[in-house]
Amino acid sequence: MTHFGPPYFWACFGEVILYIAVFLRFFYYLKRAHHPTWLELGSPSFLNNSAANNIKTLGFLWGRKYRTLSDPIVNRYIWLTRGLFALFPVMGLIGFIFGLFSAQP
Repeated sequence: MTHFGPPYFWACFGEVILYIAVFLRFFYYLKRAHHPTWLELGSPSFLNNSAANNIKTLGFLWGRKYRTLSDPIVNRYIWLTRGLFALFPVMGLIGFIFGLFSAQP
């Protein structure tokens, strides 16, 4: 029997993929709907991802500057991204405490 990894590992992997997809959609939405803000963040995208962009984007994500846009779609993206980001350590901690990452079938 071939074993490709425990299901919990794949759940964590899926959460990472979902996080990246939401973040990319958020960048695309900012580029279209709030272009000056997107430029101020350093024009973040999947391929234009520098340390400076990351710092600016995380500041925007965890700060309150996004509220100045008064856009409910941006608010949803912010809270969804925050929730997925907060889920990373929770899933990792649960996985290691209960040994859900073991490679044994």
